[in-house]
Amino acid sequence: MRPASEARETEGDRETEGERERRDEETKASANATMLRLMAHVGEIAGLATACLWAISSFLWASVGKKTSVFGVNGFKALVGCILVTIAAFLVTKRAWPLLTTAQLATLVASGVIGLALGDAYYFTALMSLGPRRALVLGLLAAPLSAVLGMVVLGEKISPCGWMGMALTLAGIALVQLETTQGGPERVHLVRGMLGGLGGAVAQAIASAMNKDVLKAGVSELHVPQVRLAAAAVAILIIALGARKCGAWFGPFREKRMAGMAFAATCLGTALGLVLMTVSQKHASIGVSNTLTSTAPLFALPIAVIVKRERLSARAWIATLIAVGGVALMFV
Repeated sequence: MRPASEARETEGDRETEGERERRDEETKASANATMLRLMAHVGEIAGLATACLWAISSFLWASVGKKTSVFGVNGFKALVGCILVTIAAFLVTKRAWPLLTTAQLATLVASGVIGLALGDAYYFTALMSLGPRRALVLGLLAAPLSAVLGMVVLGEKISPCGWMGMALTLAGIALVQLETTQGGPERVHLVRGMLGGLGGAVAQAIASAMNKDVLKAGVSELHVPQVRLAAAAVAILIIALGARKCGAWFGPFREKRMAGMAFAATCLGTALGLVLMTVSQKHASIGVSNTLTSTAPLFALPIAVIVKRERLSARAWIATLIAVGGVALMFV
């Protein structure tokens, strides 16, 4: 027979092994629960990621756009963005071009022309006239417009917490912009910029509803922006050829430094940004999605402080906290 001490040690080892197994199971269960919670909010997370990328790319485009026209910038990012997304779509789905019905193709083409060719032209007009943060704040109108379109056209529903979160987020962003905006452009630039910002917001809302309609049919999140970018690129090329402006619009991109900045902005804000925005629109209501993608000004704050050395008041930071609180409510 084994000594009593050895028996106790063996029993203790078994208990230790049992406790270790229970801890491992609890850890796995906790990790799985966390992953499920994240997957339940993949649309919201993608929307915030899109906003971050758009904030970075806005500062890049602001310096690039001063050397070329609105349509030149828009055409460059549509063409290069389409090539990048096409490569990604082929690698992931093994299809260089999606199989779409005539109605789906027509919807995405219209969405690309309205939301990217025209909408982005309006946005870049605001960007050049008002600056990055002023232009971004006008884009806030796309969120409530999208929410209304989602309810009326797509039958989407937003919870009371979602509505409250949208209101707080938009209010906080607006307060940030009012607080951090000092001085202003000349009156003619102000009017042009405001009209551009309003036009871009309306175009984005309409395009979002079109995208969601196609996404509900099961079209890939990679193929939706691919077709939209292709349509935008073709539309801008036709305009350039008709106006005989190809050289004037695209010639400045021959400069290496400018082309490099434009390519970086396109990779971040156009290719990756549009894919993430499409993911957000698929998994969240378009009102919530556009609210979260509108948080780009919040991500622009640290860039303004670090890069441009702007000073922000305590009220600006409080407004930021209000907006962050609104974002948190949308995750409830």
